[in-house]
Amino acid sequence: MGKAKNKKRDEILPILQHIYNTSLILIHSPNLSIRQTRKLKMLCNRKQIRMCREVKRSMCKRCSFLMVPGVSCDSEMYVSKGYRIKMVCWHCGNVNDYFVGKEER
Repeated sequence: MGKAKNKKRDEILPILQHIYNTSLILIHSPNLSIRQTRKLKMLCNRKQIRMCREVKRSMCKRCSFLMVPGVSCDSEMYVSKGYRIKMVCWHCGNVNDYFVGKEER
């Protein structure tokens, strides 16, 4: 027999979306935005839910600040073994480097 569908995951997804949207709204007050993104990471770890790629890439790996190009980070695209995006966090100065596939360009 297969596993039953995880109902807890379906119940917590709207809560996670609300926390992410709140963090986006609070982006101009960094401490509150960081608190919300850390809460989001904590809930995902506690409930063992994977965040989608876009959500993970929009957070700074060092300080958990939500990175929006032109608002809270600098971003530039360059070619090195394919296309890559370099994002520099304005809050902590950390550099996040991501591979970009054809469908994401």
